[in-house]
Amino acid sequence: MPKEKKSDTEVLFPETEMYGIKIRPWTYDQFISILPEVSKVAAQLKENNIRMEDLEKIKDGEEEKILDFFARLLPLLPAVDIVSKTIEVDKEEVKKWEFDKTSSIFLMIIIKNASRIKNSFGLGLTAMKSMRKTG
Repeated sequence: MPKEKKSDTEVLFPETEMYGIKIRPWTYDQFISILPEVSKVAAQLKENNIRMEDLEKIKDGEEEKILDFFARLLPLLPAVDIVSKTIEVDKEEVKKWEFDKTSSIFLMIIIKNASRIKNSFGLGLTAMKSMRKTG
């Protein structure tokens, strides 16, 4: 059977649907609006010796590792803010959702954007070092 051809939009913005909500990788505007929360998360991750690379190394079928990773990570994260801004739903509504719904959607958002989060900090540090050298 021939492989289904995806549109350019589907390739550039792959999405997952959970609880009837489409979850896509962040747009530029979403990432900029979430950046303050992501920066706080980065500091907390470093302080608690939790690396995003650990998440990327988890393979299919290793759900217990995913659960362990997020059991350490979730208390540090502003999940409601990130979910609200990513799926464009009012923060107060997200706060009323069941824990499973919020955490599942949050985890999928992080998984879909893990490389962006990781890369943004590398780029930011490089830019800051570059500014120091020229300033």
